[in-house]
Amino acid sequence: MLSKSSVKLLKWMNANDEWMYYRKIEKCCPVFEYRAFNALETNKYTDTHIDEFEVPEVDEQCLEVTWPVQYRISSAGKAYLEFRASDRWKEFRNWISLLIAVAAFVKSFFLLG
Repeated sequence: MLSKSSVKLLKWMNANDEWMYYRKIEKCCPVFEYRAFNALETNKYTDTHIDEFEVPEVDEQCLEVTWPVQYRISSAGKAYLEFRASDRWKEFRNWISLLIAVAAFVKSFFLLG
């Protein structure tokens, strides 16, 4: 189960369905949190694409080369959003059914008394 901030970030990525670098997502998304993005990446709700034509970043202290990676929402992320929407509707229908049953019980109680 994802946190609220992860779901908001996933919805934002769904609305902006294009390949974006991490920095662009960080700047453009108003609800961006590192932990939320990491949760999406861990649960495979994002697709990654390594752009080999871009110049890699080189960290001279650690002698590490980092290739620019682009992200977008995956099909699993879209499926999660659809499931979440249908799950909320199911929960709403259950509450409506419960309210109707309670109203019928109260009405029958007053009719008997």
